Amino acid sequence: MIAAMNGHLDVVKWLFKVGSAADVIRTTDAKNLTPLRAACKSSRSSGVVLWLVLQGAANDDATGHVSPALLDQSVPPYHDGARQALRSALGRLFRDHASFARLVLPAAATLGSEEGLITPLAKLRGHEDTLGPLIADFAGVLRGRPLRNAREALACFARHDWEIAERHCRASRAAEKAATEARAAAQAAEEVAAAARAAAESTLLDAQQRLDQLLL
Repeated sequence: MIAAMNGHLDVVKWLFKVGSAADVIRTTDAKNLTPLRAACKSSRSSGVVLWLVLQGAANDDATGHVSPALLDQSVPPYHDGARQALRSALGRLFRDHASFARLVLPAAATLGSEEGLITPLAKLRGHEDTLGPLIADFAGVLRGRPLRNAREALACFARHDWEIAERHCRASRAAEKAATEARAAAQAAEEVAAAARAAAESTLLDAQQRLDQLLL
């Protein structure tokens, strides 16, 4: 907990590696804070936040997938700095994986020899399943469960943005409807007032005419 809060990523990784994975992911302190939630409170712990999410700290225990509710609880929207830093880092890692999958692996499969010489990438042909993961790990490219967690966390953020936009649209439509109804009510009130003024003027005119007849 203290290591996560103070941004000591190496210590967090070591605890995870030596068998404290459950504690690193799910343990809570006296304030019911998880390591991920605690790390979000410190600007020094953005790397810890990212690593914990990739390891499944925001995953539902029952499904094994990222839980939107748990992600919002662990990295709440009001911690905008931590949330934006996490989203940016996840997006960068996901783009790196996409570039690796789009450029390196197809190149190994399609580039052949040049002038009788075997190109370096061509040497990977037939070994993509064994050497590909090693190269990805060496280059820091996500794969496996961390990649899936990154994809699902980004989807949760996108869904949250959509829900906020939808709420704003509904509020805007409700405000517009209320304004339209208010304008209609004001117009109706003005029409009633105009009719009342006309009736009062007519009554006054009739009374004036009767008075004039009495005075003749």
